[in-house]
Amino acid sequence: MFGFGMLYRLMEDLDIGWAWWPLKKIESIAGPVSVVKTDDYQTLLDYWSGSGPNVSAEFGKATLMDIAEGFEDRKLCFSKRCHRCAVQTSLF
Repeated sequence: MFGFGMLYRLMEDLDIGWAWWPLKKIESIAGPVSVVKTDDYQTLLDYWSGSGPNVSAEFGKATLMDIAEGFEDRKLCFSKRCHRCAVQTSLF
C-alpha cells in the first residue's frame, strides 16, 4: 500500500522538494487534518458557484474569517487514518 510515509521517503530519496501544503483542508478525509465546514461557508460556496443567493461583502468576510479561525490547532479535526500512517513511519 502506497501511503504518505512512502511518498515522503520517495521524495526525500530523490531529492525532490515538497511541502505538506495544503496540510489543513475544509471537511476532507484526504489530509491529516481538516476543519468543519459551516453552514455559512456552504452558503458562500453556493453563491460563488452561482447556485445560491447573493451575499454581502460583510457576510463573505465574516464567513471566511470564521473558517480561518477554525484552522487554529485546537479546533482541527485529525484524521486517524492519515495520522496513523505518519506516526507509523516516524514522520512526526
